Amino acid sequence: MVDASKLTLEQIITLGIDALAESLGPAGMGRFMEQFEKGSGDYTRDRDKILGNSTLEEIFAQIQQRRQRQTEGSKSPRTQFQKRDRCSPANSSTN
Repeated sequence: MVDASKLTLEQIITLGIDALAESLGPAGMGRFMEQFEKGSGDYTRDRDKILGNSTLEEIFAQIQQRRQRQTEGSKSPRTQFQKRDRCSPANSSTN
């Protein structure tokens, strides 16, 4: 293993890309790297447009409404996305 504290940032990036390409192949490396695009825009400036200007009371009310809808929907069979007891081996398969 290489002592990364003695490498430049450029060397670390090169070694990382090489490791990804070796482990995932060129296409897999590309897909992995796509997850880290910087994107564009100014979230700080745009967040009020995105999120609105809700008060804490309004946010809590929305949470309660969502929980109520989820509770009403819980009468249907369990889905793979619902929590399971992770300590029990019997519950480790899809129930």
